[in-house]
Amino acid sequence: MSKSAVFQLKSWLRFILPSRYVAPYHPTPEPVVRRMLQLAKVSAADTVYDIGCGDARLLIAAARLGAKGVGFELHSDLVLEARQEIEKAGYGGLIKVVQQDAARASVWEATVVTLYLSDSGNTHMVDRLKHEMRRQARIVSFAFPIEGYEPCKTDKVHGIDIYLYTKVGQADAPSKAIDHCSVARGDPSEQSNRS
Repeated sequence: MSKSAVFQLKSWLRFILPSRYVAPYHPTPEPVVRRMLQLAKVSAADTVYDIGCGDARLLIAAARLGAKGVGFELHSDLVLEARQEIEKAGYGGLIKVVQQDAARASVWEATVVTLYLSDSGNTHMVDRLKHEMRRQARIVSFAFPIEGYEPCKTDKVHGIDIYLYTKVGQADAPSKAIDHCSVARGDPSEQSNRS
């Protein structure tokens, strides 16, 4: 059995058995990463927070668009791998990965939060973070919805859903809010609000 297969098996066991892990590790496919960032309209004006960042592939893709990024990961091997991948890609100045439970993280600076956890993991995480998250922040989730919230837009990649949520955060931010769901739908009344 390969080292990667053993690691993923251990990840599933941590998730299934009582622990602080809210999802097993499974790398997000590159086409999904691209579509998540497109759906959230990530740009150089954004700061992307990836909850359970794994090998940091989503943060690296966001940095290619000019966005800053912060990743949270519990597993020390993945934190090390993520940091190596970030340095190898040349984005050490834009991305930071922290070995920390994201439920205890400060997400005030996030304009986009990405999730690929589990049904219960997403709901648990958002319920803990929403009080500090800006009202203008967007949440993009791959494969699993956030219970109790209605996505403003959904899409599919390889037959698996991607969900975009807005108006989840409850903290006020000093900047003007943009309705990213209207912009994503192409609502002409919102087109002039883009910067």
